[in-house]
Amino acid sequence: MREGSWAELIAALSSLEAQGSEKHRQTIADYLRRTDSPEATSALQRLMRDPSPKVRTTAARSLGRQGAMGAVPTLVEALADSSPDVRCWAADALGELGDPTAVEALGQLTKDEEWPPRAYAARALGEIGHATAAPWLAPLLRDPHRRVCLNAVNALERLDSPNTAELLANAESDASPACRKSIRRAVSRLQKRR
Repeated sequence: MREGSWAELIAALSSLEAQGSEKHRQTIADYLRRTDSPEATSALQRLMRDPSPKVRTTAARSLGRQGAMGAVPTLVEALADSSPDVRCWAADALGELGDPTAVEALGQLTKDEEWPPRAYAARALGEIGHATAAPWLAPLLRDPHRRVCLNAVNALERLDSPNTAELLANAESDASPACRKSIRRAVSRLQKRR
């Protein structure tokens, strides 16, 4: 689609935002991910304030897939959303964007009361791969939910930190039983790389 067509389409979709049903707004959010134009990013950021959690979730996913680096502050704000799904997909989008300025906010999400946002935060921290994420990830090795712990192991393995193998090895005895085997494998792989 040519650039002028995108601008016209975005303008038309934006006028439907206020009038459309939840499903229409969700479809708009999904469709806007197909362009990285500033107008599309702006429309998606507006949709992040939609009353519907489904629309906000779709908008967060679209911002990540769109590669909208300018949306990092909006996505960081969404990590405190009342909907766990929105918190999850905002974390996922931040991981896709890979901006290290999001590490602190994602670290705070590792303390979420619900396990899915903790799991998504761990994965996003691994995707960003910044060494400052290690202190946020280490406590998740003891998380009672297997997915949270496994994502933390995988994230720690991806970090660019010389102390990761030691951190994992020291945490193995305190880790949840579901994660001990994954920790041993990660330590072995990290030691082979050195």
